[in-house]
Amino acid sequence: MANEVNHGEVEQQRLDRIAEHETYSGPDWDSGFEPGTFGGHELLDRTHLVLNLIDEHILDHPACVRDPAWYALANRAFEALFELYQKVGAAHLEDSPADGVPQTEPEVGRRS
Repeated sequence: MANEVNHGEVEQQRLDRIAEHETYSGPDWDSGFEPGTFGGHELLDRTHLVLNLIDEHILDHPACVRDPAWYALANRAFEALFELYQKVGAAHLEDSPADGVPQTEPEVGRRS
């Protein structure tokens, strides 16, 4: 697997996911998921959860610790996710109400 990221391919994947959300949930698919909302906080929480999983179950796993290449790759994943956590958290705090309680809960669309 190459270390280089094809940014055009990544953006196309994101646009494909938007189209899928629009198909199942309509044009307002992202309402309630902006920074400062319950949905924005949910992403922050899920990112934190996965960071903990990577740290406790991958980076600390003996098979990973014993192999420098595997450990470096797992650490890169952790660092990228930590950067996401910091950026989502900063945006969430900027847009949160003064009491820190998100006011909007997202509508959950069901997929068939």
